[in-house]
Amino acid sequence: MAEFALQIYQDNGLEVPENMEAELDAALERIDTAEEAAKKVINLFEDPERVAELRGDDSERAITPALLERDAGITKADLRAYENWGKQAYESGDYAGASAVLFNLEGVLRAGGLLSSNPRMLSLSWGKLAACILNSDWDSAILEIKALSAAIGSAAGDKDYPEFGAVQALQARSWLLHWSLFVCFNHAEGRTFMIEFFAQPENIEAIQNACPHLLRYLTVAHVMLIGRHRNFHDLLKVLAQERHSYQDPITRFLEALRVEFDFDGAQTMLQACEEVLKNDFFTSEATEAFMSGARMFIFETFCRIHHTLDMNMLAERLAFNATEAEKFLVDLIRGSKLDARIDSARNYVVIGTGKSGQKVHTKVSDRTKDLASRAMALTTNLDAFEQKEERERRRRQLAASDEY
Repeated sequence: MAEFALQIYQDNGLEVPENMEAELDAALERIDTAEEAAKKVINLFEDPERVAELRGDDSERAITPALLERDAGITKADLRAYENWGKQAYESGDYAGASAVLFNLEGVLRAGGLLSSNPRMLSLSWGKLAACILNSDWDSAILEIKALSAAIGSAAGDKDYPEFGAVQALQARSWLLHWSLFVCFNHAEGRTFMIEFFAQPENIEAIQNACPHLLRYLTVAHVMLIGRHRNFHDLLKVLAQERHSYQDPITRFLEALRVEFDFDGAQTMLQACEEVLKNDFFTSEATEAFMSGARMFIFETFCRIHHTLDMNMLAERLAFNATEAEKFLVDLIRGSKLDARIDSARNYVVIGTGKSGQKVHTKVSDRTKDLASRAMALTTNLDAFEQKEERERRRRQLAASDEY
């Protein structure tokens, strides 16, 4: 990283601090020293044939510290040196290399009997997650988040490590939730993962007790999915509970729209949301997607309680001009196959053109037309089952009397 910092100074024509080159030389010396100390383990894991030989003919034998010491002459001190080499690789910006080192080391220590709740294993897990995030390996990062979450839960209840109590578990889980934001706003399925991960009881408790500001990001994810996730109503309850400890334009927008049905308040908050999102590190790239989801949310909420909607009123609510609002609604009706039409003469959107009533009637008829026959079949099956049970009961009574 010292080399990277030096490059920034040079690229921008800035005067390089006197101690910068000395720091770079010292960093390179630390890397060389760490690599030399871990050379034996590095060479082993870079040799697939040697690793396969240690695993045995069936390739199922675990590589444990004891096996490495017996068959490869690698001691615990060598493994510590290998761990330090991974740390140096991480600090020098070689995140892929650091991740590989930590993966190999974790496998050896786990095979040697260390549990995921062991402080050393927790440290390795944090390192793996950090390396995955900095290397933009989002798929692996999601797996590491899940594994680390389980490890934190195990450590909190492990009597062998009493120093890791409830407070430490809360702190660790809070950090994990913060780190997960990098993944949630970069992975293709990150929003859905965030909703499901944050909604886990231990995580929502951590949010409520230590970091209620994370409700902003959870709200953003739900709005982008237009409230169609099964956990949406749970979020509304949490927002109401935590209003005293945290609220911002984003959480207030959702409350105004779906709890209070205050469309004026929602409109005011929506205008403030855009500025907040643009200035937030995690949501700046998602601003357009949020605003689109929020406008669709407003329109769908209107459709739930109105039969006709004035186009000018909708344009105002959606923060559009008249032309943009009309284009938005046309695209929405076509894309979502919404049962609505635009009445250009009156400048209205009409919800329900008559087709939906027929569809609902047809669905109700289809669901209920064979209800009587299904009820009769169920009654017959139940009678047959009771008769069978009665015969079995009598058979057992006769068998018992014969034995007696």
